[in-house]
Amino acid sequence: MKTKKIWPIILIVIIATAAGVILFNNTDTARFRKQLNLGQRYLSEMKYEEAVVAFNQAIEIDPRSVDAYLGLADAYIGLGDEEAALAALKAGYEATGDERLKERIDEMEQVRKQIVDRRILLMIPMAV
Repeated sequence: MKTKKIWPIILIVIIATAAGVILFNNTDTARFRKQLNLGQRYLSEMKYEEAVVAFNQAIEIDPRSVDAYLGLADAYIGLGDEEAALAALKAGYEATGDERLKERIDEMEQVRKQIVDRRILLMIPMAV
């Protein structure tokens, strides 16, 4: 008779555990982590378009994730779209105020300025 009383309790524990696992895997944190990891994997595989999609999805889930904005910028750079990379960094800085994003913005703008300065120098005729 005691065995018959234990089975409903065991069944309830199993159902509660399964429900907990399902709920945990569907939380925003789990979904965010999955998208961020996916974006980083795509970056390492040089699948930049897929990385852009994954990082954008991560940002939709957590708009304050510095790593997602940095990854998105790297993906855009991989695609050769520095303007989009800079826009992603600026959006991230606005959303988070994180100095790592500001530093990357400053680096990109400094490189852009150096390129413009070199082009101007090439246009100036040299005095002989």
